Amino acid sequence: MEPYLARYLRLCFKGVKRVVIKNVSIYTYYYPDSKLGYFRCSDEDLNRLYDAARHTLLLNTLDIFMDCPERERGGWLCDSLWTARSASVMLGDTSVEKAFIENFLLTPSEGMWNAFFPEVYPANKHNYKEMTGITTWSFWLMIELCEYVERTNDWEFAEEYKQRVFDFVEGSKVFLGDSWLLTNMPFVFVDWSKSNLYTQPISVSANSLYSYMLLRLGRLYNYNEFEKLGLGIRHILREAVKNEKYIPDSLEYVDGKLICKGNYSETNQYTVLWSELFDKDEIKDLAFKVIHCKGPDPIYPKDPYVDESGLFIGLCIRLDLLSKWKEYGKMLEDMKAIFYPQLKEGPGTLWENRAIDTSSRCHGFASHVGVHLTRDVLGLGIPNEVDKTITISPNPNGLRWAKGVVGAKQGLASLSWHIDGETFSLKCTVPKGYKVLLDLSRNLQCYKHEIEIIQ
Repeated sequence: MEPYLARYLRLCFKGVKRVVIKNVSIYTYYYPDSKLGYFRCSDEDLNRLYDAARHTLLLNTLDIFMDCPERERGGWLCDSLWTARSASVMLGDTSVEKAFIENFLLTPSEGMWNAFFPEVYPANKHNYKEMTGITTWSFWLMIELCEYVERTNDWEFAEEYKQRVFDFVEGSKVFLGDSWLLTNMPFVFVDWSKSNLYTQPISVSANSLYSYMLLRLGRLYNYNEFEKLGLGIRHILREAVKNEKYIPDSLEYVDGKLICKGNYSETNQYTVLWSELFDKDEIKDLAFKVIHCKGPDPIYPKDPYVDESGLFIGLCIRLDLLSKWKEYGKMLEDMKAIFYPQLKEGPGTLWENRAIDTSSRCHGFASHVGVHLTRDVLGLGIPNEVDKTITISPNPNGLRWAKGVVGAKQGLASLSWHIDGETFSLKCTVPKGYKVLLDLSRNLQCYKHEIEIIQ
């Protein structure tokens, strides 16, 4: 089977005879749509964007999360974290995610290079003992595992593979150099941009992601040693880069001191800050530049000495960073700048990069747009199944109304709101036993509120 993506079907007839077309059809092949997720708003372009994200997700979900349906069809780590969120929000489905993660956790520690995980499934390297592939992809897998448990409360799964996780963390320590940072770690991937050239000897992005992973795993398994190591790496990094105009991509350890090498990329800023090396309020000048002078649609001129991001994975991380920082207006502007041209030029799916001529036109990670529209615009958060909470935080950004649904373990959660003159009306329904955390953003404070929450 040779799957392709299409937007139009052209029929060509050569000759002078009259032709009558009675039936034209095209086969579609994608994951069953549970229709447990839903989003609609007063902006029809955003609705089209949501539909494109959903279509992209379905085409890249079979027995695994694929990167694209028409080229590699491989299940790559890092991609899967974003696609898994999309499946949870738009399909109410975590079954593929569990199977996907398990494929990697089933790999034997002793048969893998320093107990790292393969970069992609399925794959067939001659010898995994020599090298498993992209090293930082294992960090993303561990972060996804933590998110999966929060989404599902599947503690048994985490406990079943606890030893495999611990073996990996122990194996990763071989790269901790004299500076107590990961040093000379091979096959580091940051982004499809020049940032991939600035990863040695000490990658700030890789170390920030590693420390974030350790802190997440420490909380997941209630293991202080992971958290202690993560906090230690975070402290060393903070001290090394705190006085820099931008966060450097790479460091050197010379005569007992960490020295910045002088290379800077947008994606490094995004990855390090997404990994929570600094709080937004600690770095107000840098945060302002990241928000307003970087990305696909900067308000102020860019610094030419900071290399731009690709869509995979830098701009994807940027959008989620803006969400973490509650910069929803800028997030929405950037999302439109990235993806609206794809709706115009492509087959109705979302791409691997922004280049029209060379991009894969359907890449699973880009379906995360549906998460932003549901979670960050509508304001219906991904249910946390551990403590049975659902966060409601609408951000209209000029919309008159929005409504949507996400699936929870015990049923459906729905949210609808509309603005009528000076009144903001909200209605939320959640399954019995779930708590609602209501967070009304500052741009809603000027309205009279009418709130209805139903269990």
